[in-house]
Amino acid sequence: MKKLKLMLAGVLLATFGSVFASAAPAKKANETPKHYSEWLTRSEMQRVPQSYMLDFSNRPKWSYVMGIELESMLDTYLRYGGDDIKDYCIQYTDTMISPDGVIRGYKLLDYNLDNVRTGHFVTRMYQHFPENKNLKAMNTLMRQLEEQPRTKEGVYWHKAIYAYQVWLDGIFMGLPYRVLTASTIYTPELAKPIYDDAVDQVKSTYDRTYDPKTGLNRHAWDESREMFWSDNETGLSQHCWGRAE
Repeated sequence: MKKLKLMLAGVLLATFGSVFASAAPAKKANETPKHYSEWLTRSEMQRVPQSYMLDFSNRPKWSYVMGIELESMLDTYLRYGGDDIKDYCIQYTDTMISPDGVIRGYKLLDYNLDNVRTGHFVTRMYQHFPENKNLKAMNTLMRQLEEQPRTKEGVYWHKAIYAYQVWLDGIFMGLPYRVLTASTIYTPELAKPIYDDAVDQVKSTYDRTYDPKTGLNRHAWDESREMFWSDNETGLSQHCWGRAE
């Protein structure tokens, strides 16, 4: 139960951890950074001048890796200022989301939870710098999660090509985004069922991946028992996932 509470806390932290941060005073780009987060952010900006080329990319890419990194940069801007950091974040949404809200390189019918995680950054940007194109992209991702295939117990499949599979990392890819965005654009009455669903999915995922012999959670569970890594009886993968422990 303690681990389940920690898992729920992790989802909530990923959802709301920096929502209430306020923008810091403007800062000149050539000022010497005083904090590690500023040093690291500007080091990355110097290494990769185009934010849409982060993660060693050779082309603009919609990626959860970029979304997570850019969200930390946004947090740095909100805490310490720096219009150059803000512009670097905006550069990504302006490049990857068209004026009519189409997400570059994204396919809804892939039902890929990894592709939703970047939306958490977009919603955070929308909260501080509202743009209609970003709202349209947010609604597209919300539509994906409304239609996302699920197990019989109601937990999201990790991807369409990973049918019937529940991965621990999946609960951090889709649920924080859905909860955060619901709290941003929906009324409390419309948002509450989404909150309840998120809690149910975390609990079901915990229960299905828990290994009583070790007290650890396995990385994945296959409802169909058809994957090569799936135990014929339990449906569990052989390996645990350290980041979920």
